[in-house]
Amino acid sequence: MHLAIDALGTKRGGAATGFLEFLTVAVADPRIEKITVFSSPATDRLFAFPQSRKLRIIEKTMVDRNPFARIWWYEYSLSKACKDISADLLFIFANFGRGCSEIPHVTYVQQSLPFSREAIQTFDSRLERLRIMTYRHQMRRSCQDAARVICQSSVMQDYLVRCFDIHASKIEVVYVSPRKLDKIPGDYRRLDPMRAAPAGSRILYVGDSYPYKMVETATMGTRLLRQYRPQVQLFLTLPEDHPFSHEHGVTCLSYLEAGELREAFELADLLVLPSLVESCGLPPLEAMSLGTPVLIADRPYARDIFEDAAVFFDPMDAEDLAKQALRILEDEALQGILIQKGLNLVQKRNAGKPYQRILDICVEEFARSATKVS
Repeated sequence: MHLAIDALGTKRGGAATGFLEFLTVAVADPRIEKITVFSSPATDRLFAFPQSRKLRIIEKTMVDRNPFARIWWYEYSLSKACKDISADLLFIFANFGRGCSEIPHVTYVQQSLPFSREAIQTFDSRLERLRIMTYRHQMRRSCQDAARVICQSSVMQDYLVRCFDIHASKIEVVYVSPRKLDKIPGDYRRLDPMRAAPAGSRILYVGDSYPYKMVETATMGTRLLRQYRPQVQLFLTLPEDHPFSHEHGVTCLSYLEAGELREAFELADLLVLPSLVESCGLPPLEAMSLGTPVLIADRPYARDIFEDAAVFFDPMDAEDLAKQALRILEDEALQGILIQKGLNLVQKRNAGKPYQRILDICVEEFARSATKVS
């Protein structure tokens, strides 16, 4: 089987992590003879592809950097490119795009933002809102034409059924598992501020600063929390010169590599995720795998994905964040309960072998299409 994968726009963070996990499984599977990846240019990616004779990388620089070229790519050029390389099936890793009648496609929905009006309203720019709605339109076309749709939570499945008028039987929910963050020896100077902070005072946020991430709730909550515990500090994986770095009690660590991220999770007394919407919430699962308690926005995605393994707070209320964070930091028994429930949840997610299941779905759809042709 020749598997084509569209991964344009996958450059770093959770998307890149999941992509590499999937690619590792696909390369190792004897059912897959050849893999062609349509990719963003190497200069824009913060990861390297594995070495394999099965693997061919085709970089699409202009498509990646020009929004109009990208729309044309998803609507027309991608299917032609798959024909040109004689692919058997197209796996849409990046939400958008379509195959053709000869080459079926499976769409992997990883972007939840277009489904949340609350999250979209956090963007002041009309142009940004238009961009999000354009993405939603393209995602709808990709999902409706797909042989199969994969998403990362039951909440997302419900969105797709209601908003895209797709039958639930066409959608499979595959909950992701965290990658294994190995201990990598290194002199990680960026973590010096965390090491210097006293135990019991380190709160960590891992992610971007898009408005819907509600990082400001975390910074304001930290300000309130410091009235009761003055030593508390919030550490953000944002550029060191980010405006949040000027807040008292807030330190921006910059983007962290895998080895640094593992130590950051181990140093943290609490991970916070204030996002209004997420697809899978990978950082909390990674934190749980290393025994770090988690405090998460009380929204449907979080209740679905993290079950009872986290404490929840109102992401629109900094005072509630401060209250719940203080509760965790001062209650060792609660910390122990959260740590154990987090480890149990991670074990459950790992047992599901999500990336193997995603590949199996692709193989199943190829076999089904081959049967139709014969």
